[in-house]
Formats: sequence, C-alpha cells, structure tokens
Amino acid sequence: MAAVEAENEELKGVLPRSYGKVDNKVLVELLRLLNGLGEIEGDAFGKIYEFFLGKFALAEGQKGGVLYTPTSIVKLIVEIIEPYHGQIFDPACGSGGMFVQSAAFVERHKKRPADELTVFGTEKANDTVKLAKMNLAVHGLSGDIRESNSYYEDPHKALGRFDFVMANPPFNVSGVDKARVKDDPRFPLGIPAADSANYLWIQLFYSALNDTGRAGFVMHNSASDSDYELRKSLVDEGVVDVIVLTSPNLFYTVNLPCTLWFIDKRKRGTERANEILFIDARRIYRQVDSVIREITDEQIDSIASIVKSYRSEPTSLVYGDIPGVCKRVSIVDIRKKGYSLNPKLYVEHVGKTASDEVRDELVEVANDQISKIKVSKQKVLDAFGKDIPLDRDVLLYLAASVNAFRFKGWATGPTLREVVESYIGGTWGQEAPDVAHTEAVRVIRGTDMPSVIRGELTSCPIRYIKPSQLKSRRIMEGDLVLEVSGGGKEVTTGRNVIISAALLQGSNEPLVCASFCKLLRIDKSKVDPWVLYLFLQHLYAHGVMGKYEVQSTGIKNFQTETFLDEVRVDISPTPTEAESTRDIFELVHQIGLSVEPLKKIAIYGGCNSSMLDYDPL
Repeated sequence: MAAVEAENEELKGVLPRSYGKVDNKVLVELLRLLNGLGEIEGDAFGKIYEFFLGKFALAEGQKGGVLYTPTSIVKLIVEIIEPYHGQIFDPACGSGGMFVQSAAFVERHKKRPADELTVFGTEKANDTVKLAKMNLAVHGLSGDIRESNSYYEDPHKALGRFDFVMANPPFNVSGVDKARVKDDPRFPLGIPAADSANYLWIQLFYSALNDTGRAGFVMHNSASDSDYELRKSLVDEGVVDVIVLTSPNLFYTVNLPCTLWFIDKRKRGTERANEILFIDARRIYRQVDSVIREITDEQIDSIASIVKSYRSEPTSLVYGDIPGVCKRVSIVDIRKKGYSLNPKLYVEHVGKTASDEVRDELVEVANDQISKIKVSKQKVLDAFGKDIPLDRDVLLYLAASVNAFRFKGWATGPTLREVVESYIGGTWGQEAPDVAHTEAVRVIRGTDMPSVIRGELTSCPIRYIKPSQLKSRRIMEGDLVLEVSGGGKEVTTGRNVIISAALLQGSNEPLVCASFCKLLRIDKSKVDPWVLYLFLQHLYAHGVMGKYEVQSTGIKNFQTETFLDEVRVDISPTPTEAESTRDIFELVHQIGLSVEPLKKIAIYGGCNSSMLDYDPL
C-alpha cells in the first residue's frame, strides 16, 4: 500500500493498512481468485470496486446509502445533463459514483475522460473521502476531493464556477445554523423558513453553475411542494428544465419514490425558458429482487431520448406529450398550481380509474407481501374491481387487513394492561442544551401523529434532555405512542402511532414522546405490536377511545389507566398473518398515508370483501 501511494500522490494517506487483521487463509483465497481472472479487458478493477461498493451499501442500508447512489440513477442523471467536456462538481460526493459514470459517458462517446473532464468534490466524512479517492484511482481518474461541510465551507470557490453539478444530498436535514449561512452568496434565493436543508442544497447546486451550466440531482419528493417563496423564485428564473419522478425502492436509504431535478442555465432566453418537462417514471424499472429495483440501460436511453427531443437535440424521437409518461408544461400553468413541481399534477393518466392505478401499484409493490396473507389474491383484486371511492392509501391498508385476521371477540381476551410490558411517560426537555441537558432528541406530539403516520418526522421538534431521561424514555422499534392529553375541537384524544424501523432510520436523532403522550412497549410473546396497532386504530375509528375522554377544563384528557384495565382484546393471528401485517404496515409507512384513510381502514380491518360498503359510523 505504501508503494502504491508513493506512485500516486492523490492516494497519500488514503489506502488501508489493516490487512494484517485478515486471516491468512482469506488472503490466500483472494489472491487465488484474482490470479484466475487472467487477462481481462476494460476497467476491470473499477467494476470490481463498484460491485463491492453496491453490495456494501445494500447491506448497510441507511448508512450505506449515504456514500453510494445506485448506478442506474447516476447513469440517468449523466445521460440527461450530458457532461461531454468541462468541470464537474459534487458537494455531497459520497464515494464518487457521479464522477465515475461521467467518465463512462465520455468514453461511450469515444473520448478520453482525463482529457475532457476535471472533477471536484466535497464530503463531510473522512472515511468516505478516502473511498471516493480510491474509487477515482481504480477507474484511472484523478480529482480534487476535499473533506468539508458544504453548508458552511466552500473549499473549491464554487460560486458560478462549474459546467456541471451532480449530487445525491442527504434529505430533510435539520439543525443547520441559519445565522452562519444567511449572508453566504451561495444561497442567493434566501434561507428556507422550514428547518430542512433541502433548499439549501438546491441553491448550492444552482449557484455553483456558470452561465451555461447544467445540474442534475436527487431530491426528496417534499421539495416539489415545500418552501414556496424559494421554489417560486427558482421557477421564475427560467432555469428548471426537467423533473423526473422515480419508482419506489430504487434507493437503499429510502423506499419512497424520489425526484430527479435538472437545472439548465443555458435555457434562459430560449423558448424552453417558459416551460418545464415533467416525467412520471414510477412504472419504469426492472425488479431486481423482492425489494430492490433498478432502471435498465434501455429504459435510461428511453427517458434520455424524451429529454433530448424536448430540447430539440439530435435523437430519433420527435417530442410529443405521452399520457402517463411525460408532459411539457408552461410556467403560466405551473403558477396556476401554486408553483408545484410534482409531476403527478401534470402528467395525465388517461384511461385509468383511481382504483386501476392502485391495483397496478399494489401488484407491483406489494405482491410479495400479499402472497403471505391467507386469502386468495383474487379476493383482494375483486375488492379493487368494485371501484370503491377510496384513495390509494386506503386500498394498500385494505390489502393488509382484508381477511388477514379476525378480531374474535373483544371481551374475551386479556386486558390491554396484560399485553403492555412497559408504560412510560413522555418528556418535553428544553429548547437549547446546557450542562445537564446534553442529548438532542426528536419529540413526537399528538399533533405530529398525522405526519408520523406518513413516515415524516420534520414536524417533530428537536429538544434537549438529560442522558438518564434518554436511557429510560428512548423509543424502540415496535413501540406504540399514545396521545393522552390534547386532541382538538374535532379530534378525539387517544390518537396513536407505531414506530417502525423505517421511522427510526429516517431520524438523525433518537425519538421520544412528549409529556402529553405515553409510550407503550408491548409484550411480543402475547401479541404482535403491529397487530395490536391495527386493533387500536379499529377502536379509535369506532369511537371507543372517545368513551375514555374527559374534559373537566379546557384540555381534553384520556383516561389511560381505566382504558388499559377495561379494554380486552383477543387477537390470535397465525405467525404468517402477523408477519404479513407487519410487512404491509412497514410498506405503507414508507409510501405514506393520511389520517382519514387510516380511520376508514380501521373500520374495514378484519372484514371480507363482501362487507366493504359497511360503515358503522
């Protein structure tokens, strides 16, 4: 390793020195396998490195996704921004995949990447910087990768400098010090009002471009409709070129569909300055396994051809709006829709009812989970065939609950008290840390539950509590949070939410519940927490929770002790049914759902398809 670094200045201090920790038998076998490769053509070591990066990211999930963007997404971004020649910048470069695929793009056009491209990157984590430098080296590339916090530091003097910007930044980051960035010229549109860094990243990409620069980046779907003033300014600048909505399950960090944004400063002053191309690519993918998807090279070429034809660039395709796939929309029409950049608002789905779309998505996304439920798939599809006027979220929950299990008689089983292992009070902490309150946490309140159910934690405030409080009150996977005080004029107390693995992974801070809530830790030997959660939703929808609500003052209070002692439940799903319910609930948490559909589903829970019109309320 020292010899390699001596010959490659950019790798100095980068390569690992820990092979002594690896058993000799493993090293011998590795050398034997490599020796057996013989003479191989092309970028063999680069491909091997990329293969293992992908495997590592997949195994690590959230952590791995921070440093690795799936290759098919990077390829699509590269094909749309077309980095033939110039300087490329990635201020959240991870392991450097954007640079590698840009070089591959140049090679496909019969040129040497080293002659055409210069790459610059920043990355916050030192270990990830090393991965990026090694990735460039094994692909025969060189670049200037710096360890830096892109919010506060600008080591490359990026303002107005670069021909291309590509990135997959972390989503919905909170806690950025706005006072430190408010006068930074890299944020020319202003500082976001919300505690989310999405529009800080978008402005970093935008401001780093020169007058003819292009940017392509991954963004959370919420950015399409958040930060109105900043979004409006960006659209009115006439530089937003293309918005692509992707399928779920393309990323290792998040199962939601994500959005690819493309900014093109060279379109200013052209006809395209007054319009944006929206592409709905949610149904364009190949299923790799039961969870992960990818976009094939052929599908990437098809999407890129649509963009090229829209730009009047050389391609065999003549542009025209394609129902269900793409539509060019004028800025005038975008203004009429509140400057929303959500492709679903513009791309027409001709010939499909709402239930048709739900059925398609269910079959695509949840087929594996549905197969575990002890009810024929045809019964589930028959339910959709009735064209019930329920939205997509309701039907996804319905798929989990129709005939999956039965509530066998609420008065015959154990009390809730008997199945609750621990009953833990909440905390509110304080707004700023001090000597005693050192632990940053996100606090779930009753008012946050509609958002938390959708898998969103941005509304939950960050507070500071004592280490001892965190130890005793930290929320774990499978815990239920029950609202015991608050509610509202039209809202009954007793709202509740289950904490999934996806929710925990989506927060940089530990989760606790507020003082007006209680944490219920379930005895899993007696009942599956996910099944109990559906049972509680059933009770809430039927008005049972309202019977335990009192309002002696202006605040509604929930009689939790009486509720736990009096309510009995007899839930006896088979292990397979419990597992399938948990899988579907995880899926729906990741896709997102709203409160009203949840109430309806609670009503329908356990019914069969012939009872779908039954509404006890």
